[in-house]
Amino acid sequence: MVVVLGVFAPLHSQPVIRNIYFDRSNVFNSSDSTTPGWFKSVVNTIHVTSREGFLRNEILFRENDRLQPALLAESERKLRRLYFMGDVSIQPVTEGDTCDVIVRTHDYWSLTTNASYKDDGGFQSYALSLSESNFLGTGDELFGGTDYSTARSKKFGSQFFFVGKHFPFQSWELMAQYKAAEELTVRSLGITQPFFSEESRWSFGAYIDDGNSLRRVYADGLTTFEETAVQQNQMFWGIVSLGSDTKYRIGMSYMHRTTGGVITLTRSDDQLSMAEVSFGLLTRSWTKTTGLNTLTRVEDVPTGFALDFIAGRNFVYQLPSAVPDYLVARAITAVTVNQSTYLSPAIQYTRTALSSGLSEATLQYTFLAHHRLSSSDLIIFRTTGTNGYRWLAGEEIILGSPTGLRGYDRFAFAGTRMLLFNLESRHVFPTPVWIFNFGAALFADCGTVWNDPQELARQRFHSAVGIGFRIENMKQQGLGLIRIDIPYSLDQRKISSITITSTHFLTAFADFDNIPPHF
Repeated sequence: MVVVLGVFAPLHSQPVIRNIYFDRSNVFNSSDSTTPGWFKSVVNTIHVTSREGFLRNEILFRENDRLQPALLAESERKLRRLYFMGDVSIQPVTEGDTCDVIVRTHDYWSLTTNASYKDDGGFQSYALSLSESNFLGTGDELFGGTDYSTARSKKFGSQFFFVGKHFPFQSWELMAQYKAAEELTVRSLGITQPFFSEESRWSFGAYIDDGNSLRRVYADGLTTFEETAVQQNQMFWGIVSLGSDTKYRIGMSYMHRTTGGVITLTRSDDQLSMAEVSFGLLTRSWTKTTGLNTLTRVEDVPTGFALDFIAGRNFVYQLPSAVPDYLVARAITAVTVNQSTYLSPAIQYTRTALSSGLSEATLQYTFLAHHRLSSSDLIIFRTTGTNGYRWLAGEEIILGSPTGLRGYDRFAFAGTRMLLFNLESRHVFPTPVWIFNFGAALFADCGTVWNDPQELARQRFHSAVGIGFRIENMKQQGLGLIRIDIPYSLDQRKISSITITSTHFLTAFADFDNIPPHF
């Protein structure tokens, strides 16, 4: 008799995995009855289905292993986290003291092209890019793009990015980047062994880069001063993980940075010879749900808590103080209440010593709440703030439409302290049209930016309300979501802009990943 295996049997009584079968679906399959055959054929021909060898490297079990249902569930989550992976199902089927495991995957469309043109205030700009996040079905990522703007002195820009999965060994990742633009020019190379699973015992990384960046000072949304800094970085780090339900992660790292050029906007991290140690606690569990970050997709919700502490000594300064030159402390937690409410507060404090013997510090805090009213209605509330203490000239927080205050220009407000509130109500329409799901939103944003030592009570808050539309492409990688927002600025008393973007800043899930010990 063939039965689906339960998940609570002791390991020694679990059957041995005899075979692992992979059922791999391309972007379109036989269930897509509303899609014309010629269109499915073209898309499936261009897209290369994820290769079995790549999927074998991603899962956490092998033939002849004792079946561990927890590893099957984690392998499902691991595959779902891949940017280009859609529906995932891993099911064991047992016969006597052996079993077969069937891994079913469904690829998203992973080739993305972007083109834009803008004519604003007498300046023209365009951008073109092409990216593939599952190159030839190997999981490797490629990106190339170019842009042009008459508003810049260096009118053309370009970028190339590559991430190689399981290169040169299984679970390793290789990263290479080249970017040339007026704001930033950088050449970088890195290799990482991440925590491959919840039970991984070690992780390490190495990274080098060199390039230059444009430093600017803003006032009332306008650039008042700018200069170019030339910089090189080298970094090496490693972490060991101990414990079972609660992970204890201990790490060490070294980072070297040199900054040159004729610069007056110096920063606390311009010159580094930094050795660091880190300690982290992590307790995490998962719940599978749908429609928090997306409209209808399956999502894995993490709950639990994470504490991280990093301390470093910058040997460039050779300061006599026993207090670390670099200090990071972070606490984050997330809980679900009655399966309908997701709450996640987080706080992080960073302190950096200056060559003068003084120090600058940053306090960041966030509270995020998602409450499901029904299967198709969701309320999201977020408040986030940043307090900068003794920041050097040129270090500023920029607040505008891309950073959460819709209805205002990109560089509308700048300062060293920020407080922002967001409230959004989302509704998902029940009937898809072809490969698209649709949703609508009502939102209100309110925020301000100011400078230390001014008082918050004396600041003017800027607000906007509006409506939005959400379009989810059921075949597109990532969130597959296009956000269209129409904000009404309460300062200007008009609809100042219409935003169409795939960027989302009201994400539902807290980042519970361990912070590597680096600057």
